[in-house]
Amino acid sequence: MGLGAGILVTLATGASVAGWWLLVAVVVAALAAFGSMRTVAYAQSTMEGANARLLSAVGGAGRLALVPLAAVSFAAYLVPSHPVLAAVTVVTVVTVVTAADAAGLDFARYARGWVLALLLLALAVLVVLCTAITPLRLSEGGAHANVAIAAVALFPLLARAPGKHAGWWLTGTAVAAAVLSAAALYQLGPLRLGLSPAPLRDVLAAADALAIDPWLAAATALATVGGAFAALGAGRLGLAPEGSRPRAALACGAAAALAAALLQPGSAVFFAAGFALLEPVVAIVLLAGIRYRGGRG
Repeated sequence: MGLGAGILVTLATGASVAGWWLLVAVVVAALAAFGSMRTVAYAQSTMEGANARLLSAVGGAGRLALVPLAAVSFAAYLVPSHPVLAAVTVVTVVTVVTAADAAGLDFARYARGWVLALLLLALAVLVVLCTAITPLRLSEGGAHANVAIAAVALFPLLARAPGKHAGWWLTGTAVAAAVLSAAALYQLGPLRLGLSPAPLRDVLAAADALAIDPWLAAATALATVGGAFAALGAGRLGLAPEGSRPRAALACGAAAALAAALLQPGSAVFFAAGFALLEPVVAIVLLAGIRYRGGRG
């Protein structure tokens, strides 16, 4: 769900700094996400006590940071005239629904399957539109090639918590991100893709397919709101695994709403990236500390 929550605006951020090298950035981000997942998994298996709680909290913060990204993505596409109100409303609704369920909100397996199927259908339609219509080529000047910054922007969308089949899910997510990035770059070009706050809507305009704009709106709402639910639930569990679930959900939601009110789409991308990257960094530091103490002992 992380990809759906953030890819709508992250495409523009990545293309603005990397151009066609955005495709390379997807690969770099996927490799970094895989390494991060393995590092965190190893750290979790070797830590207990305060170190384990700290690593869990940092991971929870990283997932929670996806909530404002999902909210500002929703606002940029569906309510661009009132982005702050829309973003805060999304976070508020997600928080209230999550807190109302004392056991914590989680999508049933069949519901997650339907959401995934609908998002894959949305991806397929966009790719077909992008490739079926001959793009209008514009002079775009010098090309950017800052792969590192684009990879950082993409990292939180690909990063996954360790778990069963997490590697396969990461691979599938990376492939989906690469396919969508390539299709959007082909249709719009790096300049137009990088400048637009809502690039996938521009894809429909470029392909003369605005008649299906309501379909894009529905897919956007599904991806962003669903992503916000999943991120808030995961963030709450990481930050307060043994605490009061409704109370923890309200606290996490308040923090996410504040961030959503203050952040623009581009800054929300790097806000999420910073917290996501903090988890493997903390894991490495804690592991180094354990080995240092073990060596001295």
